Amino acid sequence: MCIRDSHYSVENFKDDEEIEKSLNSMLELSWDRKQVSEIVCNLLNGNPPNGGECTRRNERSKKSISLLARGCLADFQALYALRLAYSTRLDSFMGSLNQLLIPRLDMPITEESFSAGELKESLVEKVNQSSANHLKINWKDFSNTGHFPVTWKQMARALAAKKFLRQLNLTFDEFSDLGCNYLAKALTSNFLLTHLTIQFCNTVITQKGLIFLSEAISHLSFLRHVDLNFSKLKGNRMEEGIRSIAQALRTLSGLSSLRMNMSDCTEIGDESAKAMEEVLRRQPGIEDIRLGFGDTRITNGGVEKLLLAIADLQRVKQFSFQLKGCTSLTEERCLQLADVVACMPSLEFLSLGLDKCQLVGDRTLDRISKAIAGKSSLGMLHLLLTETQVTDEGFVELVKEIAELPLSALTLDVAMTAVSDVGTWRLCEALVDKPLLSTFILNLTSCRDVTDGTVASLIDLLRINKTITTALFWLMSTKVT
Repeated sequence: MCIRDSHYSVENFKDDEEIEKSLNSMLELSWDRKQVSEIVCNLLNGNPPNGGECTRRNERSKKSISLLARGCLADFQALYALRLAYSTRLDSFMGSLNQLLIPRLDMPITEESFSAGELKESLVEKVNQSSANHLKINWKDFSNTGHFPVTWKQMARALAAKKFLRQLNLTFDEFSDLGCNYLAKALTSNFLLTHLTIQFCNTVITQKGLIFLSEAISHLSFLRHVDLNFSKLKGNRMEEGIRSIAQALRTLSGLSSLRMNMSDCTEIGDESAKAMEEVLRRQPGIEDIRLGFGDTRITNGGVEKLLLAIADLQRVKQFSFQLKGCTSLTEERCLQLADVVACMPSLEFLSLGLDKCQLVGDRTLDRISKAIAGKSSLGMLHLLLTETQVTDEGFVELVKEIAELPLSALTLDVAMTAVSDVGTWRLCEALVDKPLLSTFILNLTSCRDVTDGTVASLIDLLRINKTITTALFWLMSTKVT
């Protein structure tokens, strides 16, 4: 039988050994992805790669799949084609495939970074030469040429060739839908990726660009950590794009970290919140959840649905929820947020952004204080409460609980609130005996009752607690002389 005849079926082979021999011949001839895909489809008597149920699921089909997976391991493009072709991902197939890939997944992570200090021409070349399986590429400031699309196309090809890439961290400046298309094509070849981070800066992308990315993400079956920063993203029909991203995230299995920052995207609202809620419902194993909806159109109802989904997550260790400027946020919803935090017994990192939420006051802060009480694993705490109704009364209650936490990093932003010297003195007193605290950030801008007494308390704290190596204080527009 001619090896170039793509009309194979299981019955054409006498035994599994013949299947393996034919496969080896196919690989030796360097068949391309489409040819391998067609052959595998016919072997399984199934439908083409773009959908449909496979009609044969007998034992011989399963053995054939296993053999094909072994043979294709040497050719990662062929392996990717195989995964596309067998769209139903039968358990036996995935089992054999995972067993074959375990050695690749357990390889040590080696990191290499590339930034704007490199020339555009040499950057692609250096990525091509890199043997690292964790790449950090800062594309910011690389786009200011008329040849940017061509340059990015070359970069996409370089990334596509990295078959053993495990972690990818990309930062873009002035990106576009065309760039997203190139990036998506590159990502579909990197199907061993477990970590994907994409930061967009000063970028105009429409729903078309996000749909390109979502199609790529849906093919990254080993993806476990996703960090997408769409902050200040400008473009048309953004919610449609976010829904597409969310749909792709729902198809992943075993997602453990999800970070989605959509702050300052003025088109984002409750539709995006609903899409993320559906993702959380389908990913119960998430341990790191960070969502940014600051200065968007999300309403009190959208926040409620998200919080209900987050409350069902049982393994959360890192939690961030940013709602800056959510004018419709009610006190009831703020209390619900605190109650969700209280139900996270293994929390290690907490960041809550309630800046400019007018109904946040001492009652909310008191509930947050009770929520973090007794959390012996909480090492990092960030509370952003600028321009809220917080006073010394609620602040002091918070300080009492902070005194009992094993914090290594603390950020308190209470600018434009009624916090005074009384509250800051109690805070400094609580932090004196913090042997683990290395970072302390305090924003007291426009706190009208803060005077030189606060400065004296801060100086004493830094003099006594030598473990604090990073300290930042904002005291503008106060009574400090």
